[in-house]
Amino acid sequence: MAYTASDAYCAQASVEARVQRGAFGTTTIPTATQVLEFMAQRAAQIQGLLFAAGQLYTPSSGGNAFPSGSASDFQKALQRLAEAANAVLAAADVAAARSYRESGTITEEAKGLWAQGRDLAAQLDVLAKTGGVGEASEASVAANTQELDEMFSMDTEW
Repeated sequence: MAYTASDAYCAQASVEARVQRGAFGTTTIPTATQVLEFMAQRAAQIQGLLFAAGQLYTPSSGGNAFPSGSASDFQKALQRLAEAANAVLAAADVAAARSYRESGTITEEAKGLWAQGRDLAAQLDVLAKTGGVGEASEASVAANTQELDEMFSMDTEW
């Protein structure tokens, strides 16, 4: 399936900013097309979290994107966390693909990005489930992070 930027919550420039290796193109590793695939696949996972919590926001290609303009603070927070988690997790996929190609292993950079993305997804999940009402405790975010380990896992045994 051919993905486009509208199949993700984040922009490709956000992924590029996190890996700091310049713009993706047809000759980069991974290619721009592969990065869009990473972005769309991670967006699907994030969309699943949102849907499970009753928040039916999709990437713009899905027809129910986050509102623009007069969005509530809750909607803005959900959108920012979805965008950040999507970009960081896609950046982890980029770093993993690049490091595996270069050395046959997954670097600490890729693992660190994956952990950061998982943590952002855990925060998003707690916020989506609480509806922005009350405070999410550190304990609830930590417990959620453990639950999301498998969903957002990075296969380090390629």
